Amino acid sequence: MQAALPELQKAVELAPANPGFNQMLASVMSTLGDHGVGSAESADRVAIKSFRAGLKLLPNDPNSYVSLGEIYARHAQASGDGALQERPFGTPSGKTPKSKRQMATESFELAIQIDPAHAPAYSQLAELIAHHEGTPTALGNGHIMAGKAVKALKLAKKYAKLAIELAPRSAHGYVALASTIVGSPQRLCPPPTEMGVMSACIGKDERETALQALNVPVEMAKAQQKNAKKGKKGKKGKKGDKAGDELIWQSPRELATALRRMAKLLDLEGRTEEAYTAVTNAGNIAPPRDQLDPDADRAWRMELGMRASNARDDREERAKGYGGGGMAYS
Repeated sequence: MQAALPELQKAVELAPANPGFNQMLASVMSTLGDHGVGSAESADRVAIKSFRAGLKLLPNDPNSYVSLGEIYARHAQASGDGALQERPFGTPSGKTPKSKRQMATESFELAIQIDPAHAPAYSQLAELIAHHEGTPTALGNGHIMAGKAVKALKLAKKYAKLAIELAPRSAHGYVALASTIVGSPQRLCPPPTEMGVMSACIGKDERETALQALNVPVEMAKAQQKNAKKGKKGKKGKKGDKAGDELIWQSPRELATALRRMAKLLDLEGRTEEAYTAVTNAGNIAPPRDQLDPDADRAWRMELGMRASNARDDREERAKGYGGGGMAYS
C-alpha cells in the first residue's frame, strides 16, 4: 500500500477534479497512519485535505463524512476539544473556527442526513456523545452523574443500539454500546471506601453489562479465527453468535481498542491477570499510539503489569504449597 502512495498522489495532482482519487488517497493515508506507518498527525492532515476535496466533488458520500468525523473525534479525545488550528485542522478563512468535537458531530450528522441507515455514523456519534457528555459533575464531597449526563448517555445508547440493529455483524456497534454504558473515562474508578462520599464511578452491574457488550465481537472474532484455521465455513447464526459469521472490524486497531477497554473493566473487577492478558493482546494487535489510541494509558498498563506479575507469583506459590495432593509442610 505504501509503495503505491506516490502513484496515487500523482493521480490526484494530475486529476484533482476526480473525487475517486481524492477519496482513495484519504483512505490510504488514514490506513497508513492507523497501522503506525509514519506520523499519524501528518497522515491525518493529508487525509482531511483529501476527504474535503473529494466531498466538494461528491458531496453525498456518507462514508467520507464518517471517516472525516472519526479523525476529528479522535483528536478531540486525544488533545482536548479546543478550536481547530490552522494547521493541521484548519477551517475556511473568514469563518469562526469550530471545535474538533463540533466538526466531528457535524460530519456524523451529515452522513446520517444523507443515509439514515448508515450504521457507522450512529455508532461513532454514540461514542462521541458518551465520551464528551457522559461526564460526572464534581461536588464538595465527590461527584455524581447529573441529569444532563444521564440524558446524554441515554441518547448515545439509543444510537449504539440502532447501529447494532442496522449492522449486527459490525463490531463497532458493540464497542460503542459499551462506551455508552461507561460514559466518560472519568467513571473508570473504584468506588470510594469513605462514608458519605458521593461517587459516579461505574458500578458492578454496569461493568458487567459493558463487558458483555465488548465480549460479543471479541468472541465472534475468536470463533472466526478458529474456523479459518480449520478451513471450514460455519453456518450462519442469529445475531452473529455462531462460528463462521462474518464480523466486520474497521481495522485491527478497533479490535485492540475493544481489548484495552475490556482490560480496564476487568481490572476494576479485580481480575488482574485477565486484564493484563487483554491489554497485552491489544498491544500485539496494534501497538498504542498517542493520537490513534488516546485511551491507552501507559502508566496504568505498566502498573497493571506489575500487579499481574505479583498475582501470578502468589498463585504459583500457593500451588506449590497446597497443590500436588500432598502435604507441603511438616
